[in-house]
Amino acid sequence: MKMELEIKSPKKGVVKRILVKKGDTVAPGDTVAIIE
Repeated sequence: MKMELEIKSPKKGVVKRILVKKGDTVAPGDTVAIIE
């Protein structure tokens, strides 16, 4: 199943690192990216 999900944040930032790969299953609360 292909899904896209908008991630909203009250602060500005730049995505520095993506921690998941295409096809990975993630659970609520999992860290998927590092934003600075």
